[in-house]
Order: sequence, then structure tokens, then C-alpha cells
Amino acid sequence: MESKEYQKTIEYLCDLIKAGELTIGSKLPTERKLAETLSIGRNSIREALRILESIGMVECKQGSGNYIAGNVSKTISEVIEMMLLLKQITKEEIIVFRRDMEKAICNSIIESKNIEKWYYKIKNILITDIELQSLEEQIEADWNFHYMLILATENQVWISISKAIITIYQNMQNLI
Repeated sequence: MESKEYQKTIEYLCDLIKAGELTIGSKLPTERKLAETLSIGRNSIREALRILESIGMVECKQGSGNYIAGNVSKTISEVIEMMLLLKQITKEEIIVFRRDMEKAICNSIIESKNIEKWYYKIKNILITDIELQSLEEQIEADWNFHYMLILATENQVWISISKAIITIYQNMQNLI
């Protein structure tokens, strides 16, 4: 079966990434250059870029060009939000998932060799006197604590999934 022209663009860009020619933040060749290189129409190039943008892999900056973004947490959160809207999952399931995920994240940090590297950063958040903070400051401190735990794993899978769940928590009131 013959692939569609937009798929040629996606495959070509994936090959450039695999070869190390494109990394996060890299500017993509222009639509015209891609069309010439692949011998396909610019509409197919645009379609491929829209698809890659919708999954968080490309960021299109008007007047500047297109860049590799690597923002998969955006896609993960959008899929989970759609599942919520379609009632395939519940808020409660997300809450349980986050709780279980954070337990696993804590275990990952404890088992890592670089726990000392993160100890003081996390400790500083924990020793903050929340009684002296406004509700907004308490919410921000809570967010900072959870985000610091996620970063301490130094595991991009945990970080991406956790960012998605954080986004869902922030948007959950609007969804239900």
C-alpha cells in the first residue's frame, strides 16, 4: 500500500531526528525546502506539520518557522481529558493514578544514586511554614513540591506523564 504524501514528510523528519540532525529546539527546513527535497506539494508538508504540532512534536512560530518541540505531555493530557469528557475514565481514577504514580516516583528517588542531589531542594520546600502563606502560596508550594519530586527522578517518562497529570488537575474543574 502506498503511503500518503504527508506521511513521507513525517518519516523524513523522523529519520533526521534518528540521525541526530534534528533535536529539541532545532529549526526545521522550510516548507518549500521540504517540498523540493521530497518532491511533494506544500499542502502535504503543511498537513504533516499540523499533525506533528497536534501531538506536541513540532512548534510552529508564525514568521519564524517550525521547530522540534518534544512536548508529548501536552498530547497525553489532551487524550486523558478527552477520555474524561467521553466518560471512559473518572476523576477518581485520575486521583488514584496520581497517588499511585507519586508513590512509584518516591520509590524511584529513594532507589536512585543521586538522592543527595535533590534532598536539600525538596527539604527547603517541606520546611516552609505554610501557616504564614496565603491559599495561593500554599497551592504554589504544593505544586513546587510535587514538581520537584518528579524532576528528582531524572526520568523523562515520569516527567512527561506527570506534567500531563498536573495539567489535567489544573483543568479538571473545567472538564466536569
